[in-house]
Amino acid sequence: MFPLGRTRPPSLAPCASLGRPTPHAAAWWHAPGTLVVATPELARRVLAESPQDFCVPEVFSSGTTATVINDPRSVRTERNSAAKNAMSGPWVDQRTPQLVEFIDRYLDEHPIPRRWAVLPTLYDLTSALATFLCLGLACPMWQEIAASLRQATPGAVATDRAGLRQGRRLREFDVQAQRVTDALHQLLQRRRTQPNSTKGSVLDLLAHGGEPDGQPSGWSDEARVETLWFMLYTAQTAPAMATSWLLYLLAHHPEVQQGLRHEAHQPASQTAASHLIRTREAGSESLRLYPPTWLLGRTVRQDTKIDGHLVQPGDQVRVAVQLIQRDERFFPDPHRFHPARWEPGGPAGQAPRGAYLPFGLGTHFCRGTAWVHALTGLTVAALLRRYEFTTPRRPQVRPRLAGHLEPTHLTLLCSRTS
Repeated sequence: MFPLGRTRPPSLAPCASLGRPTPHAAAWWHAPGTLVVATPELARRVLAESPQDFCVPEVFSSGTTATVINDPRSVRTERNSAAKNAMSGPWVDQRTPQLVEFIDRYLDEHPIPRRWAVLPTLYDLTSALATFLCLGLACPMWQEIAASLRQATPGAVATDRAGLRQGRRLREFDVQAQRVTDALHQLLQRRRTQPNSTKGSVLDLLAHGGEPDGQPSGWSDEARVETLWFMLYTAQTAPAMATSWLLYLLAHHPEVQQGLRHEAHQPASQTAASHLIRTREAGSESLRLYPPTWLLGRTVRQDTKIDGHLVQPGDQVRVAVQLIQRDERFFPDPHRFHPARWEPGGPAGQAPRGAYLPFGLGTHFCRGTAWVHALTGLTVAALLRRYEFTTPRRPQVRPRLAGHLEPTHLTLLCSRTS
């Protein structure tokens, strides 16, 4: 069992901007054409059980132009298969020693200051690790791409340059994003001319997918680059958010932090992420309280009713992930950080399907789940082997509800462990 800790983080009201009319309202109109749902039953229906009624618009912006990928179903299946193969649990476990070495070397070369602004450091680290996942460290230009990817993260730009106007931040994002896009086109063409001896990265899987002669079967290079871009971005952003929030909670719960530090020093924890059992339980609880993807969306295909509300084609349905995950009917004392919920046989295992949605549900369930859990666990373990974290006297952290749930102004006090 985890100790509960003597301190609590400040109360951060989840999703207050969604305007829930009553504490247990199942669905309500947030704006004309936008319906919000906040129960596991409705989440299951929208995300997993009624594909004939709801769809996911496949839109991703790289550079200055938004690209809509309308690939045939077979191509989407191939893309999902590439993501699943490259981010699977066995793939991550197989590369854990490399990941541990990479993280340790980074932390040795970039010591944490006494007063640590958490998010910029984690963006820097996860951008390099995301490049390792998607392109492989043997790939030329990976360091340049990682640097551009780091600067192409809107949240990171806002954190580092808080005084800049929004327009200037977006222009810098566009410049860096275009550099990444151009580099990925070059790498895709170069990798396609090389023998496919191994499939160790997403780039390998995409470059050599298709017909036996190596040419893509109905899938354009633009779509493949968009896929690489999207996976680079999400493989960087979600672990950075998840790790930041977990460190924030551990700083408020020193007993839990000490328990995870003891686990991090066990030799097995440095050979496979799956051995970080307590760390994963704490990470699951952190994802429940502060899911990086706090809102999931679907577009309505045809007239249908949701909890008595008629939605029509083109309307948007938003699944309020954070509200569902903080519902006391499924998670008693829902605003409390309590990792013991996730022990085998614990109360979290009794929650209905759809009550825990940090990675979505159904066909579009996030393929990077194992990657996020592993990278969060390995990074936190490496940090806890070196440092102890506490909170400043007047913490200023606030959740910013943008594309991800970002802990703005998160600063921790750090001291070297003995």
